[in-house]
Amino acid sequence: MNILKFDPDELALTKKDIIEMMDSIGKRWSKNKSSNYKFIISIEAMKIGIKLMDEKTVSLIWSEIVNGFNELLYENAMAKARGENQSWSQTLEKVKQKLKE
Repeated sequence: MNILKFDPDELALTKKDIIEMMDSIGKRWSKNKSSNYKFIISIEAMKIGIKLMDEKTVSLIWSEIVNGFNELLYENAMAKARGENQSWSQTLEKVKQKLKE
């Protein structure tokens, strides 16, 4: 029997995919070059760095970046829910605390 192996933390994107995403961001920022010139320079530098790295290194680094953003999105949602006094956030906080014990 062939069991499908799936690891949601494993990055499936390639260097090409990441550079295309950065190109897309750069195009949006280019609509207002005078305000965004620092961001445009930064993303171009990041693209150069990615092009110089091997595929495995890019995958390792971007896996960490994606995981970090996922954590930030979760923490942001929790902070927003706490600020709005939503009960589900309190329940998740209790679950999180129990898991630490």
